[in-house]
Amino acid sequence: MKPTNKERSVTKTYLPHQQRVIEEQDDLSRRIFKLECFTATEIFSRLPHVDRNMLIKQLDTMKAYELILRARIARF
Repeated sequence: MKPTNKERSVTKTYLPHQQRVIEEQDDLSRRIFKLECFTATEIFSRLPHVDRNMLIKQLDTMKAYELILRARIARF
């Protein structure tokens, strides 16, 4: 199992810009989770089709961005 960003922070000292990337990925991961939870609600299902589509595209883009951040973090 891969270490979490918090576990990485405990075991290694990061440069300030690296720490910012780690924190950004942590924050993005939480926002992805919240949006995924929202997409499973009744409120989401009642939104106009165009709004649901935009939120799903937003979620997909957030996930792609998170993958990039994770790849960058893996290189630290």
